[in-house]
Amino acid sequence: VPTSAGFVALMLAWTLVDGAFAGYVAARIGRRAPLPSALLVALTWMGLMIHSGWHAVPPWFLAMNVTVMAAGTIAAGAIPALRSARAS
Repeated sequence: VPTSAGFVALMLAWTLVDGAFAGYVAARIGRRAPLPSALLVALTWMGLMIHSGWHAVPPWFLAMNVTVMAAGTIAAGAIPALRSARAS
């Protein structure tokens, strides 16, 4: 349960890095459709985070965490898509 601004910032930073890594890996594995692959991972993780944290953390923290994770996952998933578009 978040208790301080420092803890919240640390958790959100970790979630951003974790989501970005997952989005990049998903996009690299799904090379034919990198952005949809990252989006699928983001939606899956969002569902898992919401399901597991529904009663464990305050709703504002869960909403912030899910939003940051989805943003990181989709942004990192766009990197391989942009690279392949540039190469074409």
